[in-house]
Amino acid sequence: IMNNRHLGLVRQHQRLFLNERYSGTRFKSDPDFASIARGFGIRATRMDQPNHEMILDFMESDGPCLIDARISCEDLVLPIVPAGSANVEPIEDIA
Repeated sequence: IMNNRHLGLVRQHQRLFLNERYSGTRFKSDPDFASIARGFGIRATRMDQPNHEMILDFMESDGPCLIDARISCEDLVLPIVPAGSANVEPIEDIA
């Protein structure tokens, strides 16, 4: 999970295309996704800082696993297609 504790793509659209008029994108709670996954018998952890060794270890393990990777709400997902645009018209870089 790339967890920015917001509705990330909605917030990103509000930032890029709606003059940062944020509304209804911040979560009031902060679910512990790793604990929930462990409750279902899934190997899971929370990662607050990049940890390539941990990622490789999880990728090499058998069965399902979950990493709750905490990222900044300011991080952007690219490419992104603006509202009203066709999927063949993505924005691939934000200057």
